Amino acid sequence: MSPRRPPSPCIQPGCPEVVEGGGLCPEHRRARERARGTPSERGYGSKWQRIAARYLRWHPQCSWVEDGMRCGRPATDVDHVVRRKLLLERGVPNPDADEHLQALCHAHH
Repeated sequence: MSPRRPPSPCIQPGCPEVVEGGGLCPEHRRARERARGTPSERGYGSKWQRIAARYLRWHPQCSWVEDGMRCGRPATDVDHVVRRKLLLERGVPNPDADEHLQALCHAHH
């Protein structure tokens, strides 16, 4: 069993809270999630769910490759190869097209 990381300060500048394992304190984590918006607001509503379901039917295995070996476990998640937000910023007309997607198992997503 590996040793646990010691508590460290919240990474939000000026926050005095100490966090187990590092990162943000619970208050700043909630604030970041609220600012991020809901999945629907980020473009992952019912239309995305239909796209993802279709993509998983055609790509049922995880496409993660490590050291030249494909994972091969059943795919559970559809992911954008390049972040969807970045594709939109670059003016890509259809960021949800198959060429921008990959099927991954939950562990690799």
